[in-house]
Amino acid sequence: MTISGVGSLNNVTFQLQMVSKATTPKPSEETQKQMTQAKELMLQTLEFAFYMQQNMNLKLVRIAGQLYQGQNLDTTA
Repeated sequence: MTISGVGSLNNVTFQLQMVSKATTPKPSEETQKQMTQAKELMLQTLEFAFYMQQNMNLKLVRIAGQLYQGQNLDTTA
């Protein structure tokens, strides 16, 4: 940016510079391998969480069924 004249701000000239956009490099084989491993690990984690949620749901249904049948009712309550 250049300012022409002393004390004059009316004549402000902007000089635009050409900025070349850097092309994004293609992911290397190691990066691809790490991404694949991360996806597999996330899938395993989600599968485990789903399995544990199913297990917990079965336990809760079993407990609710026993309570409904009166097998484990607390008589002091």
